[in-house]
Amino acid sequence: MSLHGAVNPEAADNPSRRRETSTPDEPARVPFDIGLDFAALTGRALEYGGEFAPVLDLLRDCWPVEGLAHEQRRGATYKRLAAIGHAWGMTKAERVRWYRVAESIPLSDRHAGHILAWSKRSAA
Repeated sequence: MSLHGAVNPEAADNPSRRRETSTPDEPARVPFDIGLDFAALTGRALEYGGEFAPVLDLLRDCWPVEGLAHEQRRGATYKRLAAIGHAWGMTKAERVRWYRVAESIPLSDRHAGHILAWSKRSAA
C-alpha cells in the first residue's frame, strides 16, 4: 500500500498546532471532545475526499461498540497514526498531512486501531 501527495504540509512547529500533551503514562493524542458522536465522526471520515480517502475508507465497517467506548471517546495517539502512515508507505511529509487530517475529523483511538488492524491484514 502507498500514497503519493504533492501538497506541501504546514510547518510542524506552527503555533496553531494543538496537541494534547503527553505524560510518561499517557501518549500524545489528537485533540478530542469526549462528547463527540462516534458514528458521526466515522461518517465524516468516510466523506473525506482527499489524498487519504483510501486509508479512511477502511472505516466503512467501523461501528460503535460498547465494550470499546473508552477508545471511542479519546483522540487517536500520534504513535498509532504514525504506524498507519508507515503501513501505507507514507513519506514524512505525507504523515504530517495525515496527522492534520486526523486532527480535523477528529479520529478517535478506536478509528486509528481499526485502520491499523485492516492495514496490517492487507499487508500480510
